[in-house]
Amino acid sequence: MPKRKVLYFDIDGVFVDDLFEDKIALLNGAFEDRLKKLAFDNYVCLSTWSTIVKNQLNPLSEAAQKEKIYKMVSGVIKDKEAFLQKLILKDQTEDLRCKHILMEDDWYYMDN
Repeated sequence: MPKRKVLYFDIDGVFVDDLFEDKIALLNGAFEDRLKKLAFDNYVCLSTWSTIVKNQLNPLSEAAQKEKIYKMVSGVIKDKEAFLQKLILKDQTEDLRCKHILMEDDWYYMDN
């Protein structure tokens, strides 16, 4: 059975800079094209933002949580449907991000 191919990622410092502006080097579409060519089965958000949207005072549906995360990366990732289809949100990640990484997967990790 083939291993699941997973990209674990943070948002700050990866997709956006310290001012929460899209990373200029990623805006030309080459990064998104590369992600598609690598054919990840899932994109797992390990950002503190994932925790924030999952634990809002007025709970959001899972779809609404994913929409909020997508808005944060939409300057870099244009294919919204493909991204949302593969997106998994994890919470409680600020100090324990790596606890969510499944070692049996073929995994990649992006952080600043």
